[in-house]
Amino acid sequence: MAWTRIVNHEGKVVVTLPSPVLDRYRIRNPDGTEPIESERDDTIVRAVGDGGFGTVVRVADRVELPRALKIINPAQLAAVRSSRHSRLYTPGYSASPTDSDSITSRISDEIRNTNALPFKNIVPIIDYGSFHDANGATLPFYVSPFIPGTPLDKYFIARRPTEADLNADRSLPSRLHDLILALIDDLLRALTELADAGVVHMDLKPANIMVMRTADPTPASGSISDRLFVIDLGAAISAHGPRRDRVHLIITPRFFPTHLLNELEFSRSDGMVSHQAVVQHGRQIDMFAVGRTLELLFLDRVRRSVTDFEVNDKSRVVERSKELLSRRVLGDDFAVVEGLIDRLMKTNGDGFTSPADAQLAFQTVARHESRSVLASRILTDQSPGLRVNVGGT
Repeated sequence: MAWTRIVNHEGKVVVTLPSPVLDRYRIRNPDGTEPIESERDDTIVRAVGDGGFGTVVRVADRVELPRALKIINPAQLAAVRSSRHSRLYTPGYSASPTDSDSITSRISDEIRNTNALPFKNIVPIIDYGSFHDANGATLPFYVSPFIPGTPLDKYFIARRPTEADLNADRSLPSRLHDLILALIDDLLRALTELADAGVVHMDLKPANIMVMRTADPTPASGSISDRLFVIDLGAAISAHGPRRDRVHLIITPRFFPTHLLNELEFSRSDGMVSHQAVVQHGRQIDMFAVGRTLELLFLDRVRRSVTDFEVNDKSRVVERSKELLSRRVLGDDFAVVEGLIDRLMKTNGDGFTSPADAQLAFQTVARHESRSVLASRILTDQSPGLRVNVGGT
C-alpha cells in the first residue's frame, strides 16, 4: 500500500495516511505544487502548520481551489490538554482516551454549527469528516478555504522597521500607522462577527489570526489593503449548538482570562467547564484574547520572545523596544491603542460590554481630531461602553 507521510518544519513525520487520502481532495505542498512520489510510491508532504490540535496541510478540491485541511490527532490533543491543564493549576492532570473521543465529538458538533455562518473576516469551516492513519486510528479532519497569508505576529515582525528605515523613508511611519489601525479595525470586526453569531472562538491568538498580503511583502512595507482573517474554529463553542451541561476546555492559557475559571465552573479533576457559563462569558473570553494579542505586538509590559531581540554591530544582543517603536509610528494614536488593549482585557464592569462597543469606540476615537482627549476617556471611562459625541470633545 502507498502512503502519504506528512512532515513538520523539522522534517519529522507527524501523520501517515493511506494514498489517496480522500477522493475529493488532493494533497499539495505549501506552495501549491504537487508532491513527488518516492521510489516506494510513498509521498512526502510538508505541513503548512503543526500545533497542539493537529496538523494542517494544503489541499486542492475537485476544481483546484486551494483549501486548508486540518487533521486532528486525538492522542496529540490529549497530551496537549494534559500539559495545558497542568498549567491551569491542575498539577498532574492527565487526559484519558475517552476525553479524546468526547473532544472529537464536540469539535464535530461545533463545525456543523458554524460552517454555514456568513462571516467576512472569519474563515469558515466548509467540510469535515474522518479517516484512518497507518495505525488504524480514526483521525477527524475539517476543511477551510486556504488563506495565503502570515500569522499576525510574524507579519508585524517582518515589517518592524529599524531606525535606518525610518530615517530613510519619512513617509514610512504614516503608512505603518494606517496599516496598524486598519488591521486592528479588521480584528475588532471579526470579533464582532463571532459575538453576533453567538460563537465563542476560545483560542484567539496570533497564530490563529492571518494577514493576507495584497501588497509588496518586502520588510517594513505594507498596505491598508492587506486583509486580516481569523482562522481555526475547531475549538469554538456555539450558543446555538447542542445543549450540554459540561464541555472540555480547549485553550491556550496565555491568551485566556484564567481568573474567570471559577465563573466557568472549571473542574480541576476532568478539565471541563459549564457550557452555559462559557456562552455567558464568551465575549469577555474572546475580547481578553484579542487584548493580550495586541499587548504582545505593541507593548513592552509582557515577557518578550527571541524575535524581540537583535544583534548590533558589536555582536551584542540588545533588547528592541516594541513600545518605543509603537509610540513613534502611532503618535497620538498610541494612547488610543493602549487604552483599547486595557479595556479589552478587563472582564469586569470596567471593560467593554461587547466587541461592537469596542469597535465603535476605536473607530470614533481613531478618526477624531481630539484623539488625545478621547483616548483618555477610553482609559478612564467607568461606564460599560464608551459614549462619544463626535461633534465635540
